Amino acid sequence: LASNRLDGDFMKQVALCHYTSQYNPPRKAFDFYAAAVLTHFIQAEASLLSKEISRMFYSNEYGLTLVSKSETWEATLESYVSRIDTKVDPGDSDFIKTKKEYFQREISVMRTIEDLPQLLVRDIKFKLDLVSKELFVVKTPKRLIITSGDTSDVDGFLALAEYSKTGADALFVMNYPGYVGENADDDNYHLSHPGLGYKYTSEQVFKSQTKEIPTYTEFLQRYEKLSPNEMMKGAMTDIGFAITQKVWEDLPTESKGNCFFCIGGINAINPFSAKAVKNEILVYHSTIPKESKRIDPVEGTFYDMSGKQQPELDLLQYDEIYMDFNGSMAFFEEKWRARLSHPAVAQRICGVFIMGGVYADATPMTMPSIPNVLNRFSSATMNQLYHPPRTAAFFTMLAQNRHIPVFTITNNVVDDLTTFSDAEKKVKTMDGVTKFLASNRLD
Repeated sequence: LASNRLDGDFMKQVALCHYTSQYNPPRKAFDFYAAAVLTHFIQAEASLLSKEISRMFYSNEYGLTLVSKSETWEATLESYVSRIDTKVDPGDSDFIKTKKEYFQREISVMRTIEDLPQLLVRDIKFKLDLVSKELFVVKTPKRLIITSGDTSDVDGFLALAEYSKTGADALFVMNYPGYVGENADDDNYHLSHPGLGYKYTSEQVFKSQTKEIPTYTEFLQRYEKLSPNEMMKGAMTDIGFAITQKVWEDLPTESKGNCFFCIGGINAINPFSAKAVKNEILVYHSTIPKESKRIDPVEGTFYDMSGKQQPELDLLQYDEIYMDFNGSMAFFEEKWRARLSHPAVAQRICGVFIMGGVYADATPMTMPSIPNVLNRFSSATMNQLYHPPRTAAFFTMLAQNRHIPVFTITNNVVDDLTTFSDAEKKVKTMDGVTKFLASNRLD
């Protein structure tokens, strides 16, 4: 009573009458636990309460109320029954024997119930201080995952699907290839700038990487009044947003958080030549519904998954912030640097996870330059090469905030999912990718 500030004189008198009566009642404050959760909810702490969804199966005949992680009554019943010891041992007391017999009787009746209705509930946990007896509601921290992405590959969206399972909010920051920001072509740039990519515009990509596909032509008509660079950026944005939206909604995770979409920056380097670079619109346009949302690609703008523009995301509303380096740091301009290095925000960053880097003490697995295809050094992994100055600025911020754990996942540790249909390994199949999706519950 004292630790939970309930020790008024009359309250103590009533408690004394109850707990010391001849009936010897259990000393468990059942209803106070419910009150503790309710008051947390009233005090604007609802977001901190458990987001773990369970199912309550209930009966209108026997008053059964079983809370379960299982989706069916059958699985719930079997789970419950498996945890009840009904085997009568020779050393059991009469009380224990009777208890087990009644459990047997109870189970036999429950097995006659074919099904029960269910209600989705949030299961709340508590912690009682063993010394002071103060009761604490175990809260679920409000978490945000900031993921740097683009449409250059599907792996960033696999990462987003994985994040949707966590219950955390996610912010997908969309970045753009360097050619979107170029105004002129320089066919000889790579010759005098080893390791620093190529110089060309979106117009070059459209010319060298375009096919006469009716659906592709129709999709681009949405942007026909724009310049090639504006067309490329607008189409990439709409594709990136639509894929983000669908991926976030696709997996049936009931405790899913909110997802936001942010317009990021433009890369400083084009690692691939115009003839070798992927036309991302050509690759993904067929997955986008014709009525998909048009997004205004103004850098620094935030959107929710309905496509509605949002105010700048308030990072202080989160107890824990996590970041990956799965794409480009092109978005990490001065405003983002100030936002994340603010002491009140920086102390909430619980981890940064860098996809990139190569082992210095191992044989390189990352390709060096390939004439007329790729212009980079073998130790320059793509995510970090896209915008070296802003990559360096981000790493400097981490170095200045040494309390932030930094994890690196080098290119060396990533396995190849390629499978083949022939012994000569010339014809690739999707079998490896399909199995990977299924095995990691991304399908």
